[in-house]
Amino acid sequence: MAGSLQNFLAPPTAIYAEHAANLYKRLGMADHIPRKSLSLGKWYPIPNKCHQNCFEWATLNPNDEIVRGWLCFDMSPIGFYRFASHSVIRTQKNQLIDITPTLTAVSQPFLIDSLDEFLYEECIHSLFAAHGYTFLDHQIQDNSSVLINT
Repeated sequence: MAGSLQNFLAPPTAIYAEHAANLYKRLGMADHIPRKSLSLGKWYPIPNKCHQNCFEWATLNPNDEIVRGWLCFDMSPIGFYRFASHSVIRTQKNQLIDITPTLTAVSQPFLIDSLDEFLYEECIHSLFAAHGYTFLDHQIQDNSSVLINT
């Protein structure tokens, strides 16, 4: 099957391959996070800059916090699952919101990462250095579906 994987980006280390496998096992915990169009004064979030947007929002709103994780893309018809690094905000009311604007109408489920901030940053920097993207792919052995919260 490995030869037939189109667009699969092999994790750069065995540790990241294991992390991708653990994310895949936790897919049942993924959920769709509501998008919220926010601004504050002259500040507006920028499309495709989720980490920066959340950092700036949390700086301006110290009672809210950044939540690191992954958008989940089911690529099982071609043999893998893709996790794209993403950040959202947990409000002081304990609600998760996605503040980063997007042009896509389809919402991808979000899975909170278990890594601490330092290891998460190290992971996405390693992925970008290896592939030019912050995607963490996991090769799956069968094409069975995984249930995700809706």
